[in-house]
Amino acid sequence: MALAYIHKSRGDLDAARRRLEEAQELDPGSAAVVNGLGLLRSQLGEREDAVRSFERAIALAPDNPAPWLNLGHEYRLLGRYDEGIRASQEAARIDPREPNAWKNLGNNYYFKGRLLEARDTFAKLVDLKPNHAMGHFNLAATLEALGELGELDDAARHYEQAIALDPGDVRWPYNLGNLYVRLRRLDDAVAAYGKALATAPDHAWTHYNLADALRELGRLDEAAKHFAEALRLDPGDHEAPLSLAAVLVLKGEAEKARAHAARDLGMLREKAAAPGAGAADLAACARALITCEPEDLRDAGAALALAEKAAQASRQKDPAVLETLAMALHETGDAPRAVAVLEQALALLPPPEPGKPAPEPRPSLEARLAEYRAAPGAGERR
Repeated sequence: MALAYIHKSRGDLDAARRRLEEAQELDPGSAAVVNGLGLLRSQLGEREDAVRSFERAIALAPDNPAPWLNLGHEYRLLGRYDEGIRASQEAARIDPREPNAWKNLGNNYYFKGRLLEARDTFAKLVDLKPNHAMGHFNLAATLEALGELGELDDAARHYEQAIALDPGDVRWPYNLGNLYVRLRRLDDAVAAYGKALATAPDHAWTHYNLADALRELGRLDEAAKHFAEALRLDPGDHEAPLSLAAVLVLKGEAEKARAHAARDLGMLREKAAAPGAGAADLAACARALITCEPEDLRDAGAALALAEKAAQASRQKDPAVLETLAMALHETGDAPRAVAVLEQALALLPPPEPGKPAPEPRPSLEARLAEYRAAPGAGERR
């Protein structure tokens, strides 16, 4: 079995599999060998085979927490969260001081949508092991998902703790920056994104979000620089050139803005015109034609046609697509139908929980609906 782990450490997974299968033939009652084979199968993406291996290891050694822990993790990857919860609970029962048992249990609760239990589980994890960076990160993400103001402040504190424990992971400062944007602490967001780029200077999303925060702060030269870098790192991103163009317009560099926006609109039109274009590509092109800078590149009529197709492709069931359709209707002067479409989009969302702020996209849809209802002619149904 030692040879199998040597092969695995060297990246030769096929050789590792052969060694583990040979070891299993020699000692079919070894839970360690069967568990090791399950881990290898998981690494190879053979999820169902991995589950069977872990279940076999549990049958051989039911009081060993390792296969229970691995089974809980595998069930989460398969989206079988209820089973993942049960397996992870058993791992934690057998060895309540095993941090990964609580991490797996919290992850299964989180993806199942049982956020309060996820929060309490991750809190237990960081109490058990205060230097567990991923535990602080997961607790922060759960608190952020719960969304109450006090919990958002606690989320920031746990993201900061994760950074202090493991400064080399770009996820911690990147997510902290996003949270600070949500809290409208833009200077703090800029600082967090700066830490993320110090760790991963080629992280395109960090450049983009940093640029957006800088734009809101009025630091247009820096914003343009980071939008341009995001575009260089991810040339297929259709948002970066449009955002860069908007900043260049604010800087008075209209011709540069036109070049970036025209390039992007051409790419979006090409995707939207492709056979079998999906709702997302159709809606992205429609939204760009409504919002791009300079304004003389906009085409509300073409945007409306694309948005109608996107809504049809999504069977009128995607709130984001319906919002784009409402925007196009509003731009073409059909305020009553724009209001009706936004009402339809909101009806697709789950009702907000009492006493808790509603998650996106409900707030943005409600704000747009209020704006459109106040527009002249909004009450005149056609």
